[in-house]
Amino acid sequence: MKKSLVLLILLVAAACQPKHSPDPPPPGSAETQPSAAVPTPESFVGMTLEEANAKAEKADLPHRVVKNDGEDYPVTRDYRPERLNFTVEKGVVTKVTNG
Repeated sequence: MKKSLVLLILLVAAACQPKHSPDPPPPGSAETQPSAAVPTPESFVGMTLEEANAKAEKADLPHRVVKNDGEDYPVTRDYRPERLNFTVEKGVVTKVTNG
């Protein structure tokens, strides 16, 4: 009985130990740098809508216009962090959000 109780305590203690995670990559390494192939939302601001659409399609990013010249467009309410939402004024992208 004592042996099984000791074994049970050891098993529970072992299960509570944190798992080892690999060391983080050193600062400045390729693994810590953002990918140059994925444009940031801010990089679309100032482009014409046609340029922004082409850039998003080239990067394979889902995108949509949510507001054009003050008119809100109907959009779904699902949140997709990779999707870009363009606000356009006079044919130029003025704001980009994710979702």
